[in-house]
Amino acid sequence: MVVLKKYNLNFDNKNNIYLIRADETLICPLCMNTRLYVIGSRKRKYIDIYGVKKFLLIRRLRCGKCGKIHHELPDIVTSYKRHCTQTIKSVIKNDIEDLCCEESTIKKIKLWWNHKILKFNEIPYPFGILFKDEIIYNNTYRGNFD
Repeated sequence: MVVLKKYNLNFDNKNNIYLIRADETLICPLCMNTRLYVIGSRKRKYIDIYGVKKFLLIRRLRCGKCGKIHHELPDIVTSYKRHCTQTIKSVIKNDIEDLCCEESTIKKIKLWWNHKILKFNEIPYPFGILFKDEIIYNNTYRGNFD
């Protein structure tokens, strides 16, 4: 997976899908090669902060050196999660008043976060970018997130 920080998000009215194009040099996360070739694309569904289901067209890339396949994923979504990064960030900060998701979803997101932080001592991508140098202790956050 190649997480994009700089990209263009264009809406295709005909197919009702968002097209993503990187505005940065893509680098293979395994071998650090910059020659990544587009070999196809796939649909990726996610739920935005307002509860609206949206579709992204994610490009599949093959590394010219190691041959591994990666997906071009914008930082508005988190890998293997249905809800957008902004929703997950709000749940982590306990700012859940205006969220359009069920209590069970909020609970699952909190469990996932605690599992990543407490068991593996890692901040899942792209949250390392979003939270930068914040101090995180057992679901208590100190610092300014915005």
